[in-house]
Amino acid sequence: TLNQETALALKEHFKGTLQFGGMTEIADDVAQILSERESGEGSSKCWSRVILPKILKYQDTPGHIALFTRLALDSGAYDFDVSELTEKQASILAQRKKPLFGLSLKRINPEIAKALSKSDKKIFLPGINEVSLQTAEAFAEHTGELDLCNLDHVGDELAKEFAKHKGLIKVGGLKSMPDSVGYISLAKKLVADSPVSLSLPTEEIGDEVAGILSACERPVLTSLKRLQNTDGQKKLWEKMCLTIVTGK
Repeated sequence: TLNQETALALKEHFKGTLQFGGMTEIADDVAQILSERESGEGSSKCWSRVILPKILKYQDTPGHIALFTRLALDSGAYDFDVSELTEKQASILAQRKKPLFGLSLKRINPEIAKALSKSDKKIFLPGINEVSLQTAEAFAEHTGELDLCNLDHVGDELAKEFAKHKGLIKVGGLKSMPDSVGYISLAKKLVADSPVSLSLPTEEIGDEVAGILSACERPVLTSLKRLQNTDGQKKLWEKMCLTIVTGK
């Protein structure tokens, strides 16, 4: 841990990138000091960057919020991470000028989703394996790319909500895409977002959904277990074969 006395000494004498690779928690008064950019009026002494890779949770206290704000807005795309967020912190994070990569969130609720959706940057959430309908609905206003590649399962109602997302969207969990309203809507959305190349983990697919996906220039569905001799599935098979033959 870092105490207030040491933090003040660093503030007075250290200049450059300040990194604490082993620090896992921080007191509020120390967080406040680390959040400050200058050591005095007109002074150039102080760290240009602060990197705290092991601190993954911040409180909504003044010092923690000040430090969280500096780290969230100043850090590069991959050197800032959190495992939990409050609504207030999510609103700050949405102001980043860089994509929201590397977030270790395991759970997300509608309030956090709504706050993050104010960002127009890519939101990558590899640790999320399930979301509620309300959370999917909250993400709909997001205009950037939303990547939920590790979802375990996407049912029809959830697919219907994801299809309303204003930005690009990538979702996992699409092992089955039958011809129901939600999956048909999501298939149209996915092809509209990725008209050139689209890769899905789908094992079973409805005929109408297959016909929609065949509109993509290079559909890749390597997990498909079977295709039937129906119009939509034949179109998809022909397009997939063309992709394999031409290599394009």
